[in-house]
Amino acid sequence: MLILAVSTTAWAQNFGGSPAPWFHVTWNNRGYGSVPTIEGYVQNASPFRVTNVRLQIDGLDGGGRSVAQAFGWTFGDIAPGDRGYFTAPAIPGATAYQISDNIIVLYRGSVAEAGDVALVVKQPRHPYTQLLLSSIPQASAARTWMTENAVASAAVHDAPGAGCKFAPRCPSVVSRCREAAPPLFQTDRHRVVSCYLHQNAP
Repeated sequence: MLILAVSTTAWAQNFGGSPAPWFHVTWNNRGYGSVPTIEGYVQNASPFRVTNVRLQIDGLDGGGRSVAQAFGWTFGDIAPGDRGYFTAPAIPGATAYQISDNIIVLYRGSVAEAGDVALVVKQPRHPYTQLLLSSIPQASAARTWMTENAVASAAVHDAPGAGCKFAPRCPSVVSRCREAAPPLFQTDRHRVVSCYLHQNAP
């Protein structure tokens, strides 16, 4: 289980940064060496440990039109407050670069929910994303280890099959979830969710 974050919007001629609250990207367009390269860092300002951050980089011409795309990765974990290094090939003909503002939430290697960072984080639609975000510890003087009413649940074993991978743990599971894995439903313009709860989304 992991969050695969496709990090936040940033603009630059030769370098740039992002004002987004959870992921900040800085980079330089390295013109020296045998292969022109875009290199930089992804700063994780979220409360999550993220892994394998994938950057979709759009190269733009002088008129702001897309020339081509390139992809970069920060392999390994990035702890909250830490940063990861990435490189990507420079895009011929591009005078500016834009990095997409999306996040992908995976459960056991399958996409649960993907879309705009603010939408997914603030208004999660997939039951797994909702549980994942609600599990972030909240500081409270009224709650202590002695007053916490924690109920231990029996271990849940994932049964192999063609159904949704999250079905054995999902609080909203129905029989169809165990029969066939849900496709990605587009719940709004900037988000898709792999859950039958949203099969009638416009």
